[in-house]
Amino acid sequence: MQKIRLTGIILLALATGLLAGYLLWYSGGEALGSKEAVGLDATSNTPKEWTCSMHPQIRQPEPGICPICEMDLILAIGSSDEDNPLQLKMSKEAIMLAAIETVEVKSAQGRQEKAVRLFGRLDWDERGLSTQVSHFSGRIEQLYVNFTGQKIEIGDKLASIYAPEMIQAQQELLEALKLRSSRPELEEAARKKLQALKAPEWLVAQLETDKMIVENLDLVADHAGLITEKKVAPGDYLKTGQPVFSIANTDKLWVVLDAYEEDLVYIKEGNIIEFSADAIPGRKFSGRVEFVDAVVNPQTRTVKIRGSIDNRGGVLKPDMFVRSSIRGRASTEVAMRIPKTAVLWTGKRSVVYVQIPDSEIPVFEYREVEILDESGSEYLVAGDLSEGEQLVRQGAFTLDAAAQLNNRQSMMNHIIKDSSGESPVFSDLPPGFALARERMLMSYMELKDAFVRSDSSTVMVLSRKQLELLREIPVWELESEAGKLWKEETVQLELALARLISAEELENQRRHFEQLSGGMIRLMRAFPQEGGDLFVQHCPMAFNNAGADWLSLDSEVLNPYFGDKMLKCGIISETISVK
Repeated sequence: MQKIRLTGIILLALATGLLAGYLLWYSGGEALGSKEAVGLDATSNTPKEWTCSMHPQIRQPEPGICPICEMDLILAIGSSDEDNPLQLKMSKEAIMLAAIETVEVKSAQGRQEKAVRLFGRLDWDERGLSTQVSHFSGRIEQLYVNFTGQKIEIGDKLASIYAPEMIQAQQELLEALKLRSSRPELEEAARKKLQALKAPEWLVAQLETDKMIVENLDLVADHAGLITEKKVAPGDYLKTGQPVFSIANTDKLWVVLDAYEEDLVYIKEGNIIEFSADAIPGRKFSGRVEFVDAVVNPQTRTVKIRGSIDNRGGVLKPDMFVRSSIRGRASTEVAMRIPKTAVLWTGKRSVVYVQIPDSEIPVFEYREVEILDESGSEYLVAGDLSEGEQLVRQGAFTLDAAAQLNNRQSMMNHIIKDSSGESPVFSDLPPGFALARERMLMSYMELKDAFVRSDSSTVMVLSRKQLELLREIPVWELESEAGKLWKEETVQLELALARLISAEELENQRRHFEQLSGGMIRLMRAFPQEGGDLFVQHCPMAFNNAGADWLSLDSEVLNPYFGDKMLKCGIISETISVK
């Protein structure tokens, strides 16, 4: 079992900045011998502590060198409550220097409205599909409809057929007419036989007047529409009931869309579907949701949504690609509204920090929430949050870094580290799994580079490739514990990729890339690559100073969240390597 070695560079820079802030804060006018000068916390009257970014169990009252790794110790900006690993104490001065801001949690009770964007295609309305069959047996002498795509109306001639069966029925009627006075039942039976064979009325009338038998009869259309399949050719012999043509009614079409699981709460039968087709720019079309599939596709994690549309003008064609919007409402009785800047997204988990009220020393508590949806600059979340609580909206990353240094529950320490500071790592991976994992990582790097170039169209293509490679990984080759962890984490990766693929604007794509990167970082820590380092890089200014991470094969910082605007903004916060 190999160990992951954390550099802690960002935490070192953060703590160093705080230390400098402390020194600058108290340099103007504080006399030697004050609490700050002798290393005491001004709020709690307790000594300051120095710790190691790689071995947070090391605690000393003064600067020095870590006895384990010989790195310089840094100032611990918070202290922990040994009885509660979810809480972190910070002095008021540290809070001020870290620019921590809080906001009140608001309830989102009621019904939340959202326009769900979906992609799909047009298809034939199955209710308008029909098959033209032959009503009598015989040999096709001539086809009047020679190709697919030809439009027909009810009563149009389709084929000329030499029909011995029809000739016999005509002869029977002629003989019955001779015996009309004595055997009227024979005439009635002969007429019914011709009716069953779909003989036209003019043929019966002609038999009564001219007594002439017609050998070649025309097969006429029972349905109107478009010929989609021609099943016969001249010279073919038909049996009664044999299919001759497939016909589709083009006046009605279906729009078939793929909806992700999390959007189903907004989609109901009867909702209006507004859509556009790439082949018909500048035009908008509409229909209604008529059907929501009861089964989720296990490969794409989507559900088929179907609506009916009027196409009497014939402008729309089956298999056209469409972009649609369905506006729906969903109940949000248990949801809370919080700023996006408050959330630290780390793959499966979303983390926030809440300030505990009525504490003599400020205390912040780690909470995990579930993101239900996003609305503008806010998330709708479910979890252990109550209306009116004070939520950290700026500075959550600083708090999380301090929690990690204090060996508390944090974004990185989902399972609190033991005294050795080790986290579970799976090495000696099966060859097939290792190769597939490497391909997925290289695809991620291509995607990251597309964001660096701000190439939105390439991002969509590479996101689909990334999703395909993720699903091809042979998880069954892993042992049970490793396989379970991989499956748990990749569920969120698939969700992030699915959202990324459907996002149209670059900034929305970057938000989902942040979520993808969080999951990738966690997976690469647990399943490190052989023979090379991976660099976790951090931009503190991304998403309104909330900060965002990404992976890189190179130590050079190229920012995927700003591109050319701030290409070099960021630092290396961690190195993932195999010893």
